[in-house]
Amino acid sequence: MTIAPQHPRFATIQRRFETFHAEHPEVLERLEKMAGEWFDLGHPSISIGMLWEAMRWLDGVNRPEPVRLNDHFRSRYVRLLLQRRPEWESRFQVRELRAA
Repeated sequence: MTIAPQHPRFATIQRRFETFHAEHPEVLERLEKMAGEWFDLGHPSISIGMLWEAMRWLDGVNRPEPVRLNDHFRSRYVRLLLQRRPEWESRFQVRELRAA
């Protein structure tokens, strides 16, 4: 069986992220809410990895069909968070993107 080049498997990480984000806009909303709650408790910083795994756990115990979160999208989501909340820039460590 030959897989066509248009198959999602061949899409760039950015393209797959854009598709996922369009299908699941609630993920960004939930990340923002969770980070805001963390900062409101007085914590100075948080990692996107911690938020990501907490969301996975919460989905696993609270939803019959949890959203499948791809680890490759974490760096894209932290950038979206910082676009929406630039005052959080010092609270997240952001590295240069290495993959397209």
